Amino acid sequence: MIRFPRTTAALFFILSAACALAQTQRAGIVLVTGFDFAFTAPDTIPSGATTFRFTDKGKVSHHLIVFRLALGTSLSDFHGKMSDGGASPPGIASMAGLQTDRGRQIPPGASAAAHRQSEVTMVMTPGRYLLACLHDDDGMTHLQKGMMRELTVVAARSPRPAPRADATLTMSDYAYSLSRPLTQGVRTIRLANTGPQEHHVFIQRMAPGKKLSDIAAHRAARAKERAAGVPNSLSKLKPPQIPVMGLTRMSPGEVAFITLSLQRGDYRLFCLVSDTRDGKPHTEHGMDQVITVQ
Repeated sequence: MIRFPRTTAALFFILSAACALAQTQRAGIVLVTGFDFAFTAPDTIPSGATTFRFTDKGKVSHHLIVFRLALGTSLSDFHGKMSDGGASPPGIASMAGLQTDRGRQIPPGASAAAHRQSEVTMVMTPGRYLLACLHDDDGMTHLQKGMMRELTVVAARSPRPAPRADATLTMSDYAYSLSRPLTQGVRTIRLANTGPQEHHVFIQRMAPGKKLSDIAAHRAARAKERAAGVPNSLSKLKPPQIPVMGLTRMSPGEVAFITLSLQRGDYRLFCLVSDTRDGKPHTEHGMDQVITVQ
């Protein structure tokens, strides 16, 4: 057996990792990792359809939002206008991003389905972008704690085209609509915000026979348990829904793509973005619906 000197073995490992990263980037996948309170990601990527794969390794929960900056919008402008987590102003577009559960990591050798639940694809044009987290744990957003990273997109010779979608999910004030019914299997969904406000979508798979009213009942029952001091780990209540994926907010006119492994049954779609008029979550305006996958 050939034994490499330690320095040679370390160099071999570094070169192997660099080769794997280069192959991932050639496939149009950008790996982003969230920590407390920073991101690791490439500094520069080529234009075209780009899949962002997000892993959260923070002790507190983080999310990823990809922002596009208009010409003349500085980093200080962004920080000053977005630190409170409010709606994106002119010159700053929220393209899309990913929500994750606390500490959720993609384990080595995970299935393709596991990766898909942490991926979102967007068509990136040359320009300046920012990756940021606007979670708020203690009265301060993570952006206020410095959780942002600049990303430059340069023109590619042959930009990757947008994925071919099985259906379009349109978000408006205040509803979701599908261009065609979804069937079981691996499906690519085009997300389009046609409303005048920012929207996003959380996707949950409903347990057989369960309805939105069951979610409200479960929430009320769990609130009583918490009031009695019962922690989540000791609760015997079974949620009527299973989280599938969470997308961060998208500005009006933005488009993104997700790919999911869908089973037959009912799925809940809902939006928690605060309304620009009354500050209420969009669920309270009716943006909380169930669709059926055949």
